Amino acid sequence: MLDETLYDPALQTMTRAVHLLASRVPAPRKVSHKDSFVFRYIERSIHQAIVQKLARIVSTLVAAHLLMTHGFVQEQAALQRILSELHEGVRFLSLAIIMGEVTPLHRDYLAAFFEEEFDEDTALESTQKRPMIPRRKIQAYIARSESPEFDPSTGTELARTVTKMYSG
Repeated sequence: MLDETLYDPALQTMTRAVHLLASRVPAPRKVSHKDSFVFRYIERSIHQAIVQKLARIVSTLVAAHLLMTHGFVQEQAALQRILSELHEGVRFLSLAIIMGEVTPLHRDYLAAFFEEEFDEDTALESTQKRPMIPRRKIQAYIARSESPEFDPSTGTELARTVTKMYSG
């Protein structure tokens, strides 16, 4: 059985933290979409992307908790890969802020992140042209930035190994 005395307060604290961070970036605005509207971040800033990823981390942790409490251990483990990728994304974007340098790789990542999923009225007609930034490039950047005194290929290989562990 899970120890709810730790997990629930931790999730509540993370939720409050995400709400606090979200209040510090420009809010999404209504944008016309077909016969209705959607909410979008107009500025498409690195900070907005980090907040969105942090919100996904918290919601994925809630989902993992629900799966675990109902005995769906393998399904919960599948969410660990999602959490790993979200965590890498937050680290990658945060390092650009910490280092004071938004690289072309960061700009490409943000462009892909904020790209609309579908460009036509239906998913089947859409070109779904969103580019995907290879995880190995993100992992290499993180390895170079977090441990410049070590061989970055070792850090990249470790990250790749952990990612593969969750993929089967």
